[in-house]
Amino acid sequence: MLMVTLFYGADMYTYMLLHSYHTPAQNKVFSVFYTILTPMLNPLIYSLRNNDVAGALRRMLGRLRSSKQVPGEAF
Repeated sequence: MLMVTLFYGADMYTYMLLHSYHTPAQNKVFSVFYTILTPMLNPLIYSLRNNDVAGALRRMLGRLRSSKQVPGEAF
């Protein structure tokens, strides 16, 4: 869902914005979503589909969360 949101969100923003508000700098920023960010996130997303990798990430996040808690502190 993240990839779809990034890809189509930037696309919809680009096409729904009036052409008078477009600047070359904005077009360059949105082209980064298509050419760099989307392919860079694909390996991360597909590796999280692996149960071993997802479990290791959960354990790591659990350790980080537990190390930041102060003993005796209630939330």
